[in-house]
Amino acid sequence: MRMLSHIEVDELLRPLNLRIGEWNELNKLKSDDVPYKVYHPSRDARELYVLARCVLDWLAPEGWVLLQIDNSTWPSDDETGVFERLVFSAGQRWDIDARRSFLFDGTSEGESGIDRHQLVLLIFFSLMFEWHVYLTCKNAGPGQRLGLQDGMIYFIGSSKLIDAAEVILRRFAKHPQQHS
Repeated sequence: MRMLSHIEVDELLRPLNLRIGEWNELNKLKSDDVPYKVYHPSRDARELYVLARCVLDWLAPEGWVLLQIDNSTWPSDDETGVFERLVFSAGQRWDIDARRSFLFDGTSEGESGIDRHQLVLLIFFSLMFEWHVYLTCKNAGPGQRLGLQDGMIYFIGSSKLIDAAEVILRRFAKHPQQHS
């Protein structure tokens, strides 16, 4: 994991037709309407964990994943401590005022690619504590991103991607406590 500056993130996101907005959210470069699907999940921890895995499947990350935390997230000390344990090496601390962009690309010492388990836990954690975060990845379609806000999930992307999200959600609804 690496922390990125605003300029580094905008450069990374330009090919995806995305940028950092005024509140540190992920926005499209142009203000065109983008299809999206909102899903309000159960607060049951086991179901939410399985759903986090399904949601990551929708994003289908390869290469790198960007986790962007917007300004609406102001975690408690306990939440910050858990986040630091999920994201950083031992002893590292998070300066929330300065860093809200985290790149997971497997290039840090001891890493060998994207850690899907870590990303599932970050999605789960963000939903449980109702943080405002966004995720996108190197192989995302133009404008494709996942928004997690106030415990709700926003699938954002092309109509085809929204259809794929609906398929995932229907499959999840049939078996909410097991990942297929």
